[in-house]
Amino acid sequence: MTVRHSPNSSESFSMASASFEQLVSSPASERDAAFKAMPLQSRLYESAVTDLFWETLMDLLPDGVVVMTRSLKLIQMNLKAKELCQKMAGSKDSDPGLPSVLAETCQRLTRQPLSETRPLIVECQASPGLTVRIRASWFSFKPNRNLATFPNHRQIILLLLKDCNEILHEELRLEQQKYDLTDREAEIWALLRQEHTYQEIAQILQISLNTVKTHVKNVYAKKRSFQGFEKVVVL
Repeated sequence: MTVRHSPNSSESFSMASASFEQLVSSPASERDAAFKAMPLQSRLYESAVTDLFWETLMDLLPDGVVVMTRSLKLIQMNLKAKELCQKMAGSKDSDPGLPSVLAETCQRLTRQPLSETRPLIVECQASPGLTVRIRASWFSFKPNRNLATFPNHRQIILLLLKDCNEILHEELRLEQQKYDLTDREAEIWALLRQEHTYQEIAQILQISLNTVKTHVKNVYAKKRSFQGFEKVVVL
């Protein structure tokens, strides 16, 4: 359980912050000794500041991050992971819980031989517009003062969640800029990247099949032109 404590005044806040900054910049042995010598109130505040820093850092990450114990107890989940779990569960609940596919992936990881160090990678299509890539791996750590609930060396499960559709959209945006594609060319190229046939693209965009073929031909011409330019620059 994380204990949070706020200072009673701006003066105590400044003193605690200065103390924390001094501890961070000190060698590990001095940090541990200084921490043990701190009053309990300062220890709690320093620990709370550290926890808040890591929670904020995790929430800034573009990928979903889920941290679990070996017994599948949830330790931490960042904002992106909560968003993806909501979409996977088809729920707007602020605490959607752990989708079954994540629990099953963790269980598969725990059944692997201990000698197997490679991460377990799974892709699941949670809905027609959402494909999530799950990367599950073991993460070992040594306990410190901020992990008092883990008295021994432990292994935790680290899940990284990627929205494949977001990745594709970002790649397409970069390709449009790189090859100077028009909006229509980029739109058709995006559908082509999603493995739609020419006929399906024509139906989706309500344009003729010949128009689709012309735009695709233009896209490939621009890509070849750019690649040729790159070779000339390299030479």
